[in-house]
Amino acid sequence: AARLLRRSEVVQTPTVGVRGAPPKTLLTLLMVDPDAPSPGHPVSKEWLHWAVINLPSPADPWGSSPTVYSPLFPSGTTLMPFAPPTPLLGLHRYVFVLLQQRRVLRGVPQVPSRENFSTAAFIAKRRLILVGMTFHFTPPL
Repeated sequence: AARLLRRSEVVQTPTVGVRGAPPKTLLTLLMVDPDAPSPGHPVSKEWLHWAVINLPSPADPWGSSPTVYSPLFPSGTTLMPFAPPTPLLGLHRYVFVLLQQRRVLRGVPQVPSRENFSTAAFIAKRRLILVGMTFHFTPPL
């Protein structure tokens, strides 16, 4: 179930735990806000808060504890640095999407803008496979 996290709880780059991802593959992690700038009028959706590619999958995908990726992801490539949630109007959803890559993504340009990002187009263009997702809610100030 989704949790409600206050802005004070989401200002730092999160640590992400992964369990059940396919072994010996590379992963992409996205964090998006489909409610920007407000849930009733999301004209900037999706707002990209974070994008990291070429993350190695967990060595033991079904181990007793999840593989934890540190905030700096030294083994991945950051396409868009983390930007903390800053909802101004209404309760926003922040969605984390974990994707399996078919190969190393090389020469991938930086994402030009956070605003009007399309997770679906990003996935289709790179032929990524959905592995999992979760989300949390964050209210305005």
